[in-house]
Amino acid sequence: MKRLYFATSTLSCVNDVMTDLHQQGLSDWRLHTLTSNEAGLYTHHIHSANVLYKSDVVRYLERGAIVGLTAALFTLIPLNLSGVLEVSLLGTVGICAFFMLIGGWIGGIGGISKENYKLKRFHNRIEKGQYLMMIDVPKHDLNSIKQMIIAGHPAAQFLGVDSTLTNPFVEEDGRFHLA
Repeated sequence: MKRLYFATSTLSCVNDVMTDLHQQGLSDWRLHTLTSNEAGLYTHHIHSANVLYKSDVVRYLERGAIVGLTAALFTLIPLNLSGVLEVSLLGTVGICAFFMLIGGWIGGIGGISKENYKLKRFHNRIEKGQYLMMIDVPKHDLNSIKQMIIAGHPAAQFLGVDSTLTNPFVEEDGRFHLA
């Protein structure tokens, strides 16, 4: 699945694009609009982006779960091997799952207050009142949907394509970081 990004300055253009996408068979679950004018989206019945798209909660949750699992493994394995602590396999899995949950929870709390790393490049546009349309399409429909919007809606500016998946190790600069 790929995500297309388009921006426009008018709500009527957003409405027209969404109508055309609905006619192409795309549901509201694949259409997300981000703007500083949430009330306008609500009155026009346009699907707005929720907290999972606006914030970095998913990426930080993933990071927290990885840190929790790592902490559990680096604690349990040496203790088991040295004989200080004897935990069954089921107990080890349960402790690892607990540490992952706690790590994910702490990470999610930290990420909910951060702007989504994939949307930082559009921050100024959104602050200036533009509408950012995020359209999730299957890879095989990517070019046809993109061309349909470009040809039928000149007010919608194409901004790029990205994956719908989040990578916990990619930073705002788009590069892979482990530390």
